[in-house]
Amino acid sequence: MACSAARGTTSALVQYAKLLRDQLPAGSAESNATEAFFPMYTVRANVLLEMAEVVPHEQLKTAKLLVEFDESLGNAAFVSHEWVGHHHPDPEGKQLRVLQDALKHMLSNLQQIPLDAFTEFYFPSAQPLPASHLRVAPLYIWYDYFSCPQLEFPILGTGPESPRPNLAKAVDSIPAYIARCKFFFALCPVVETSPLGKVFTTFSWNDRAWCRTERVLRELTPNDPWIIMIKSSTELELTSSFAPFFVVQPAGEGHFTDDKDRMKLAPVFQRALLCKMKLLLKSLDVVGYRFLLNKQNVYLRGFDASAVYDLVPGFTPDPVLGTDTAACAAQQFLFQNGFTTIDQFSGGWSALHFAALRGDPLVIQGLLQLRANVDRWTRRSQPITGVPAGCNALGICSFFKHHDCMRLLITARAPVDSGLHPVLAGPAVADDPEAIRILCAAGGRVFKVSLLGDASFDYSTAFGTMAALEELVTQAGTKIELRQISLNRSLYVASAGRGGSAEVIMRLIELRADLNATLRPNKPLRAFFATLGLQYQLGKRTLMTRWGYHYGGQTPLMAAVMSGQFEGAAALIAAGARLDLRNCRKWTAADFARGHSVPDFLTEALFHGQPEGCLRVTASALANARLEL
Repeated sequence: MACSAARGTTSALVQYAKLLRDQLPAGSAESNATEAFFPMYTVRANVLLEMAEVVPHEQLKTAKLLVEFDESLGNAAFVSHEWVGHHHPDPEGKQLRVLQDALKHMLSNLQQIPLDAFTEFYFPSAQPLPASHLRVAPLYIWYDYFSCPQLEFPILGTGPESPRPNLAKAVDSIPAYIARCKFFFALCPVVETSPLGKVFTTFSWNDRAWCRTERVLRELTPNDPWIIMIKSSTELELTSSFAPFFVVQPAGEGHFTDDKDRMKLAPVFQRALLCKMKLLLKSLDVVGYRFLLNKQNVYLRGFDASAVYDLVPGFTPDPVLGTDTAACAAQQFLFQNGFTTIDQFSGGWSALHFAALRGDPLVIQGLLQLRANVDRWTRRSQPITGVPAGCNALGICSFFKHHDCMRLLITARAPVDSGLHPVLAGPAVADDPEAIRILCAAGGRVFKVSLLGDASFDYSTAFGTMAALEELVTQAGTKIELRQISLNRSLYVASAGRGGSAEVIMRLIELRADLNATLRPNKPLRAFFATLGLQYQLGKRTLMTRWGYHYGGQTPLMAAVMSGQFEGAAALIAAGARLDLRNCRKWTAADFARGHSVPDFLTEALFHGQPEGCLRVTASALANARLEL
């Protein structure tokens, strides 16, 4: 139906965008989301390659090895990583050696950095990164211990824990540093540290609030939101920060060592979001603006900060369309988004889909009063949301943890099991037990599968979401569908995907999954794998085509080694996975490690039959998982 209150709002939106473009030329202070309060110190890549240990900023500065970065010098790379020591980021130099070897690999004869399997599968238009892009200009590295003051003393007269002024300025400048870097490295190899009794992995990196902050701020810069994941010297993946496993993990819900950082970062995110929205409007990217406008609540979750939804001036409600609060909220929503009709699509999404992304029950109620279709599906995958084509509004709400909106849509008779994907897939990926309970109470089927045969258990284990997995087990109860064949598939998917934590692996084995079972695909998945395998044989070498070529007879251990899920591989070996089995190409698990950089504990087990390191790593990972829970 037409909405007279919204009529002409597209021109109002465009007029405002043109006004912004004229008032805020590129490079003006107001058009930039970030400001640096401390120089951007970097080290040349060739200098980093010669380092024997990680030394502090002051020592490098004294040795004249720091360079104040300027874009005229070349390109910069921001290194996001966890500190693996109490008072030193890398006391044994384990991360440094991986970073050095990975840089040598990228700067030598590497042709491209491949997409991770999920990005390649869900967003087929995405392309690998030619490694030559890293070699076209001199490369400078920003690394916190090198680039930020470490040894300065607190201001005279204050306590030892008081802020250090230059360090504080450098930390406050991190958003600006990220914006100036052409490349973003996530340095997250498996590192075992005896002093801390911990194992650091991609899972722990993504749990840290500061690491999430760096990743999200990367999304909100004008640069492409691509991350080069460094899992070992040779295991490199190009991942979008908009990948489903990142989209539903906002910085505010990560682990803060000091909760004062949460308060400090709230206005940083507010400003970054506002400036990115204005940047999109200035470039007349109305579709991108709509997605970011309505995703603000997700970005700000966990912070004491409010989203800004009234950027476009001039809204006046139309009493003909209703005067109650919900009607006015819906009219303002349509006005701010530039929709002229309730059924209008933008970027493959309808107005109700955008409202589901925002998660405001009042707006959804108003749109329902205007007769919005509750079962209209998204027509296109949108990377910024992590939502594929074929989802309805209820599925979007369940992915983004909008529980009140879910209940409202269910009351409005939104079909629970509609869409191309199992409705429980969203909360399974988002690790949201409450959404799973809401959907199951409304008739959602735990064992509904996608076209390729994936059930909600597979989505949960693929992303390593333990709380969701436990809720799915509870909902399944003693149903016959929770049989070994389903669990076997989930174990394989966890090992091949991003869910290969020791905790997930051991829980599935506890539930009676066979740790040596192979994948039994349905007909569509067999056809899909056959196509991928043929592409591999014809010379297309990606992570997905390699998977399609090798999947036949491949055990979870083989899949974990091939996909770089080294913690999961250690857990499988610790649980007794056989090392002598071969897949359809006659490869053993050791063959998948041959020619690649894998941790010492895996080398010892796969090539020398010594599982003690895997047992130690698994025990440490499980102990820390229980502690965090």
